[in-house]
Amino acid sequence: SVVGVGSVAGKVCDALTGDPIGGARILVETTGGVVGLTHTGPTGSFRCETTEGENAVRIGPLSGYQQPELAVQRVLVSEGKETEVPTFWLAPIPAYTVRIVDRAMQPVPRAVISVLRPAQFGWRVTNQEGLAEIRIASLPPDGVIVGSAEHMSEPMAALFALNTKSTQKTDVQLFPLASVTGRAVTAKGRSIEGAVVGGQFSEEVGADPPWLWRTLAARGGAFTWAGVVPYVPQHCVAATANDTSGRSMSFTLDPGESKDIGNVVVAEGQSASSLLGKRLRWYDAPLLRGVLPSSKDREGKPACVMYTKADNAPMVVESLSRARELLGTQGVLFAVVVEGAYDEDGASLPVLGGRAPTPATTYLIDAAERVTIETFGMPPLHALQRLDGERAP
Repeated sequence: SVVGVGSVAGKVCDALTGDPIGGARILVETTGGVVGLTHTGPTGSFRCETTEGENAVRIGPLSGYQQPELAVQRVLVSEGKETEVPTFWLAPIPAYTVRIVDRAMQPVPRAVISVLRPAQFGWRVTNQEGLAEIRIASLPPDGVIVGSAEHMSEPMAALFALNTKSTQKTDVQLFPLASVTGRAVTAKGRSIEGAVVGGQFSEEVGADPPWLWRTLAARGGAFTWAGVVPYVPQHCVAATANDTSGRSMSFTLDPGESKDIGNVVVAEGQSASSLLGKRLRWYDAPLLRGVLPSSKDREGKPACVMYTKADNAPMVVESLSRARELLGTQGVLFAVVVEGAYDEDGASLPVLGGRAPTPATTYLIDAAERVTIETFGMPPLHALQRLDGERAP
């Protein structure tokens, strides 16, 4: 059978300024599936040929903008004619401002902000008024952003949530951290070394809940985390090498409280490996970029070493370099180990080649070269503070 051909045309504009938006992705669909894919040009306009009859014109997600309520518009296309599609008006994702305060409600300068949902790598730092601006390229489907704030020099932190109505300044109060311990075990009580154990909100937060913290279960399945944010209902999740998991009962800790939550059962869990308490000779890996401190310069100094795939290496190197500058410490060494090639010049810290020795990506190592924490992503400030304070004289 022969189907008549027509076209659809329209524009995409900024709902606040009225300016055209280029680069927006437009899909044209009929009952037979997708018949066209195009992008708006510099004038915000698009045009696409399609078949006659009812067509659905869909706008895809665009970085920096919220999806409109009417993301799909249905039009009737006639053969040989161009059908105008009503303009898609996109609202920019607002910038969010948080003010970090202490227990006396006084602003905390140089507090470190991390965005946990949607996951964003690296730190933001508050100014002298305790303020930091948070910008998000794309919102989660429910519009809820989750972040954490940590004191630069004291073991204090907080969690916060923002949504599209949180455009005004939001105060986030820091409290002394709590700690949790437990064991990852199978249904038969066998310990699971190397299980990835972490905290998640007890209340449902979308289809992909953020990790509040993560570490590895060590020998005997034991795990500990000294950076639990108080007053936050959460549970522990343990995941193992064979993609099985289990969770603990919910708990909420007070500032400074320590709690043993007992066993986290992963019925058919399989062990991996952990380096907690063992030596990690990270400096033996081949040097790719930067300058590796001599054995004399490394002597008696703890280290923070992050492992990464080649695709993420530039981001990890830049973020860890920035963290070292912010901390201003000369007593802790920082390094990145890349699995794959790394050709970037100008690295301000040593970049070596190699693979992570355990499922973790980030290792804090004491002055005796023994691993004190295995975790993921940017190192937790409370652990860096403790590491810096324990360095050899």
